[in-house]
Amino acid sequence: MTEIPEHLLRRSRERREALGLSTGDAGGATPPPAAPSAPSTDVAPAAAATPAPAPAAAAPAVVAPPPKPPPPYVQAALRRKKIPFWAIPVVALLPVWAFIYQW
Repeated sequence: MTEIPEHLLRRSRERREALGLSTGDAGGATPPPAAPSAPSTDVAPAAAATPAPAPAAAAPAVVAPPPKPPPPYVQAALRRKKIPFWAIPVVALLPVWAFIYQW
C-alpha cells in the first residue's frame, strides 16, 4: 500500500474546508504519518475506517432571463423566402441560352 504525501492531504483538506464540507477530523490537525515498517497484511486500511464526507448540497440553479425578441426587420428577414420564385426558371433556362448564344 502506498502512502499519500502529507502536502496532498493538507491541500485536499483545505479545499474541502473552502467548499464548506466537513473534513472528518475533530481537531483539524493531521495525524502523524505511520512509521515505515514491514508490509502489513491487514485487509482493511485505517483510512477506510473513517466515514466519507457527505456530498455538498447542490447550489440553486441560476435562471437566466428570457432573451429579448429580435427587432422587426430581423423577424421579417427570417420569415422571407431565401430564393426568389423567378430564380429557378432563369437558372434552368441558362444552359439553353448558352447553347443558342454559341450558335
